[in-house]
Amino acid sequence: MPAEEIIRGSVRFTQEDIHRGLLEMNAALRSRYVILGLVLLSTVPTMLTQIDVNLLLSSLFVICMSFGLLFVGPWIRARTTFKAQHLGETDVEYRLDAEGMTIRSPGGTSSTAYRTVYRFRETPAVFLAYAAPGIANIIPKRAFQSADLDRVRALLSLNVKRSRPFPLSLVLIGLIVGLFLFVVAWQFLHAVPAPP
Repeated sequence: MPAEEIIRGSVRFTQEDIHRGLLEMNAALRSRYVILGLVLLSTVPTMLTQIDVNLLLSSLFVICMSFGLLFVGPWIRARTTFKAQHLGETDVEYRLDAEGMTIRSPGGTSSTAYRTVYRFRETPAVFLAYAAPGIANIIPKRAFQSADLDRVRALLSLNVKRSRPFPLSLVLIGLIVGLFLFVVAWQFLHAVPAPP
């Protein structure tokens, strides 16, 4: 790829662009349906078999908190970011060349050399250029002409380490261990004392 090649693109951000990027940045949020399903599997049977108001309320609290953290939280963060950075007012412009990328948004301009980009990840809708684990620039693919997408992908692949998907097996193992610890703690707290 020639050193003087410059790829330009621009897009008017929507709140959905930010929401989609935030969901793709975080492995737990990408697996949120699985996590919520496991939370429901671990709490609903207990709620149905035990007629205990405290247990019912604590189970409902866990379900509501899980739903809030996994579904409502990212939506609120996307809305807040969209408004705080005034992203709906003008187009965000992207410039990628052999040295790095420049992003010009309503709040300012930032230039990043590829050597400082931790890794990049591609999803069906966006490119994510990570500055650190969990922190990425969201680059919607619709910012570029379809012919330029291959050039952007090639430029990022050449200069930045490509991100491997987070193994879902690790998330599931963590959830199973968490569920096991929950059951052990629940049994310990609800153990019937032995008669004297």
